[in-house]
Amino acid sequence: MSTFKSLFYSLLLIVVLIGCSGIDHNSIENEEPSEQTNKGEEANETALDYDGDGGFLWKVVNRETTVYLLGSTHLGHKDFYPLATEIEEAFESSDVILPEINMLEVDVNEEVIEEMALFDDNTTLDEVLSESSYAVLSDIFEEQGISLETFNQYQPWFVENLFSDIITEESDLAPEHGVDLYFLQRAAEDDKEIIG
Repeated sequence: MSTFKSLFYSLLLIVVLIGCSGIDHNSIENEEPSEQTNKGEEANETALDYDGDGGFLWKVVNRETTVYLLGSTHLGHKDFYPLATEIEEAFESSDVILPEINMLEVDVNEEVIEEMALFDDNTTLDEVLSESSYAVLSDIFEEQGISLETFNQYQPWFVENLFSDIITEESDLAPEHGVDLYFLQRAAEDDKEIIG
C-alpha cells in the first residue's frame, strides 16, 4: 500500500452505524436520563457495556430511530475479528452506514495530497520544529535509512503521518484491518446504504 493511501486511511476518524430496528430498547441496562430534543422528543443515549474487541459503542434511541456511534480503530489485525457481539449485532440491525469518508469510492489523488503537504511560503521543517525535536526526529528517520532533510519542505502534519507509517510498518497492524474499512466492506457486500 502506498504511503499516500496509508496516510489517507490514517486520517479517517469514525464510523457511524444507523439502523431502524426491532431491538427491544427497554432491555438495555445503564441508560442515562433522557434529554429533550429541540422538537420536544425524547432521545436516550447509552454507552453499551461489553467485553471484546472493537472500541467504544454508544446507542442513541429517538422514537423509531436507533443510532449507533462507534469510536473506530483505524489500524487492526485480521485476528481482531469478529468484533464484540454487541458491535456485530449493531451492524446487523443497521440499514444505513455513515462513515466519515466512503473509502470504497474515494480516489486518492497523490498530487493533491503532496501539494497540500508542502509549505507554500518557503518555510522548512527545521524552522518550525525546535532544534532538539528536529534532532530526535532526524535520528528516528535515520534508523529507518531515511534522511529527514528529504522531507524538510513538508509540513509537520505530513511528516508526523510518515512517522506513524514507519511505526505501523514495524507492527502487525494495518489500515486494511481497521474497523471503519471492515464495516464499509461488509456494508457493500450486504447491500446496505452507505452515505459518506
